[in-house]
Amino acid sequence: MRILISALLLAGAALAQDAADPNGRIIRIELQEATVSNLTILSGHAMLAVPQDQQDELLLADAEGSREATFDGGVRVLRGRLEADGPGLVYSEATGLGVLQGPAVINIAPADEDDDPVRIDAGQVEFDVDSDMSSSSGDVVLVSGNQTATASQLVYAEERDLGVLTAGDGQVRIVRTDEDGGELVITADEVRVLTDDGKLYASGNVTVLDGDITSTGSEVFFDDEASRAEVLGSPARSVDEAAGVELSGDRLEHRTDLGVVSIIDASQPSEFDVSAFSLQEGELD
Repeated sequence: MRILISALLLAGAALAQDAADPNGRIIRIELQEATVSNLTILSGHAMLAVPQDQQDELLLADAEGSREATFDGGVRVLRGRLEADGPGLVYSEATGLGVLQGPAVINIAPADEDDDPVRIDAGQVEFDVDSDMSSSSGDVVLVSGNQTATASQLVYAEERDLGVLTAGDGQVRIVRTDEDGGELVITADEVRVLTDDGKLYASGNVTVLDGDITSTGSEVFFDDEASRAEVLGSPARSVDEAAGVELSGDRLEHRTDLGVVSIIDASQPSEFDVSAFSLQEGELD
């Protein structure tokens, strides 16, 4: 028999957070609010249960650490500057993962009030309570300032405002719109964005489309504030169809504000630091 307990019956010391739990994955549910590690979950209704494959072996009172919590009736997830909404969520104490069902919307307030907020729309979002990371999947759209990214998956490190976008068998697409309505389009196999800094790193079959100018390479760094892209390849290429000009080299500078591309001396150090886009230490060094 599946053992379910309504959130209204869960208040009290019986489900208090286990201070000795090294992973902080034990969930505490009181009325319409649940807390687990760094997450707060608000919902219309919550249920706690022993996993189906353990129901013949454990009672709910003895299953702490392996229980599953189900939230429905509209769910809001809070963590730091993040606020996410969806119709339901399932949390596992065993894995420390909470899956917010979609359509899901995430809003992340900027660390500095002068910066732009971030909005993410996705089919579902998985929150890891052992870190500050979330993983969104299914027709993901990320909007930050004047840039919109579309992908099939997004891993987002909330404290660093770092997003890693991938698109399975397709490509990630970033569209930047300027004040005059002009568009800069970047496509790549993977795109990493620092949303607060307005910088990105694209890798794998990268194309930068800027009006009549198309630049291609294996890697591209872009600084939105400086309106400057650095294109790397073996070689990187740029074609200005209107001017009938083509350039190629190991490194190109593409100035999107001026519509000018030039060759950079490959022996000179780059202004960009690829390690700033690493999800974990040493990943891109």
